[in-house]
Order: sequence, then C-alpha cells, then structure tokens
Amino acid sequence: MESIVLLIFLLQQLGVTLGVGASTFAMMFYIVGISDGEIDASERRFMHATYTTIRIGLFLIIITGLATAAAHYLAGDIATLLQPAFIFKWILLFIIIMHGVLVDTRILSSQIGGVIAGASWYALFVIHALSPVTNWFTVIALYIIWLIVFSIGFYLTRAIAISKYKSEGTLPLQKKGTHIASASQTTNVHK
Repeated sequence: MESIVLLIFLLQQLGVTLGVGASTFAMMFYIVGISDGEIDASERRFMHATYTTIRIGLFLIIITGLATAAAHYLAGDIATLLQPAFIFKWILLFIIIMHGVLVDTRILSSQIGGVIAGASWYALFVIHALSPVTNWFTVIALYIIWLIVFSIGFYLTRAIAISKYKSEGTLPLQKKGTHIASASQTTNVHK
C-alpha cells in the first residue's frame, strides 16, 4: 500500500511540474509570438506541443487527485477532504480547465485567459506545497494578490516585447484602428 501511495504522490508531482513548466513556456511563446503582431506556423507548432504537455500534466493531476480523494474517503478521513487547500486545488483545476474551454471556443481571449491560466497554475503549485497547512482566508487572499501581481508582470513583459519590435522597426504594418492585442483574439493559438 505504501508503494501505491508513493507512486500516486510522484505522479501528482510530475503532473504539477509538467503543468507549471508548460504553462510558463506557453506564456513566453505567446508573448514572443504576438510581439511581432502575428503568430506564425512555427510558433503555433511550439504552442501546440506546449498545450499537449499541459494537458498531460492536468490529466495526471486529476487522476492522482481522484485516487487521493478516494483513499482518504475509504480510510474515513473526511476531514482532509474538507481542508481549504484540498478544496482550493480542485477550484484551481476547474479554473484551468474552464480557461482551456473558453479560449478554445473563443469566448475568452488568449491574452486575458493566459493571465488567468498562468496565475492559476502557479497558485496550484504554491497551494500544493502549502497543503494542508492553510485556511480559507490565506488561500483566497494569496490567490487574489497573486492574480494582480501576475497580471502586472505578464502585461509588462508583453509591453516590453512589443516595444522592442516597434523600436527595431520590425513590427508589420497594421490596419488603421487595430492594435497588437487584436491578433490574439483572431489567431487560434491552440490549433
């Protein structure tokens, strides 16, 4: 039994590592890709591979999370299942999954969705490390603060990348009235 618990733990750690790492690369590929005004075929291929890695990580986290929940339930350890960190992990997974659905169906732009997904992946990493030593106030307060800090960092990085291309004069001509952010809404980076 101890070997199975260890295997589940290792697979969950692998899932978190893959998800956070691939999410980081997805954001960087997006920033680099959109900074010149368009996402070309090679950038799209890198993003596709990155999103596949994210999905593998997500799959591992969900399967091992369900196995962990079942083990606690069968052992009668309902208190662990009701811990804020345990519940918030599932909330973050729901946010990450909904991000994918909403961006794939173009209900949410990649620009906004990327911030939410990236911040949620990193929050999942932190909550995974902190659990079960936390409470609801700490979890929610840290997530809100993290969303704000992450958003500022993401948009600053994006602005720096765009200004680099503008200063070098390599930014493609755009139609009057459009701006670079509109490219993220018209280009499907997931396909």
